[in-house]
Amino acid sequence: MLMNSSFAQEIFVINIVKGADNLDNPIFWHIPSSRNLQGELVITKGDSIIWKNQDLVDHTVTSGSPETGPDGLFDSELFGQDNSFTIKFTKAGEYPYFCTIHPWMIGEIIVAEPYLGREQVIQNVGAEFDNTSNGVTVTYTLEGTLSDTVQINSEQNSVTFYYDPLESKEDILIIKLPTKLIDDIQYTQVDGETVGDAIREQIGETTTMYVPLWPNSKEVTFVGTQVISSETRPGGGCLIATATYGSELSPQVQQLRELRDNKLLQTKTGSLFMKGFNDFYYSFSPKVADLERENPAFKETVKLAITPMVYTLSILNNVNLDSEMEVIGYGISLILINVGMYFVAPVLAFVGIKRKL
Repeated sequence: MLMNSSFAQEIFVINIVKGADNLDNPIFWHIPSSRNLQGELVITKGDSIIWKNQDLVDHTVTSGSPETGPDGLFDSELFGQDNSFTIKFTKAGEYPYFCTIHPWMIGEIIVAEPYLGREQVIQNVGAEFDNTSNGVTVTYTLEGTLSDTVQINSEQNSVTFYYDPLESKEDILIIKLPTKLIDDIQYTQVDGETVGDAIREQIGETTTMYVPLWPNSKEVTFVGTQVISSETRPGGGCLIATATYGSELSPQVQQLRELRDNKLLQTKTGSLFMKGFNDFYYSFSPKVADLERENPAFKETVKLAITPMVYTLSILNNVNLDSEMEVIGYGISLILINVGMYFVAPVLAFVGIKRKL
């Protein structure tokens, strides 16, 4: 389906294609403004539709269905090749239609009330997987707002947005998702429930989704065949660890990647932490990695320095991080452990040696 989100009254064209009179023809309708071939269109009250007959035989555009027959709302009667039928929709509702001569030709027009959503932007989505910290920009239209925190699950190929309504009322999310963020969206969920009437429109490298939201909705999840990740974005890995241990396939690097993708990025707190961490980490890590490759002695020094920290982080791969509080609790504990190893222990050792001298 195609949905019109504009406030201005518009005119849409639906072509009846050549061969539509043949039941075996692969398509019967074509909407030039989209890739839609089903004769289905979502428009705003006040919009008009022109059906143009490009076939060699006569057709009708008649409201109703082959099962129940015409319902009397509109009927083009027979019109031939290069002729057209126009109707302006002034009332919101659902308008199924068909050709009375060729009843396999069915379609539907959904007329919505004018939409009052505001166009808004989320910057740097997926930046935690990008060594330039840029990520992608997501544009959406909504009466409420979406949180800047976006959860990306590379195992489930899903992207989750968190919804904050301005007031307790139904809303509709119109969101433009770059294919490099999520590709080939299979289905949409709102609060874990699959939304059967979500509408998808694919134009170029952008997928536009139209998702109805309820007053108590909290999150919207899109599931595709691939999402942005350290594997799909070159250079998004652990640069220093890769240079230190010699390969992205080394157990230490794989452990850090699994911790990031399968643990931290599965929670809002972890995703927020990774976004801030990447801003800091990638400001210096490329230079450190280059120095390691050029200077073997420096590489061994770095390995000696980071190996204890890597092993303490492995603790997180063996515990459950199912809640925000668990992420915060384990995170603080590991910070304290590493502060103890790298700062407190050396200071105590230095003081002890100094006393003996």
